[in-house]
Amino acid sequence: MITDVDIKNTVLELFARRGLAQGDVMWLSRLEKFWADTRLRRSDLVTAIAMLCSEHMLVIDEQDGETCLSLSPEGESRAAEILATGVDYWGRYLREELLPGVRTTQQAPGADGGGRRQYEAEAQPEMPWTKD
Repeated sequence: MITDVDIKNTVLELFARRGLAQGDVMWLSRLEKFWADTRLRRSDLVTAIAMLCSEHMLVIDEQDGETCLSLSPEGESRAAEILATGVDYWGRYLREELLPGVRTTQQAPGADGGGRRQYEAEAQPEMPWTKD
């Protein structure tokens, strides 16, 4: 089972592996792209960011109209501790096989009645390997 601590550690590890120190900026849109490569939900990312900000490990700012995140001194030291433990939180949640436009088994297919999942399914480009 995934805990809040694991998710927070995953975000901090990502900052550390990217070589971002205190004051260095990671754009939220870029973090979302990295997060899409995992089996974790976007709501997990939002929760982790909120918890890290409330614990003063992460700072949210806006530059040029785009949201950016940076580590605080406490966040930088915690990220270094996470790397020193040798536990690969990030790798633990990466998808085994990354294919564009293919849904994970955790997501329900679109229903006949429409709704958000049906809209998303229609918005997905058709992949050549899905044709019969």
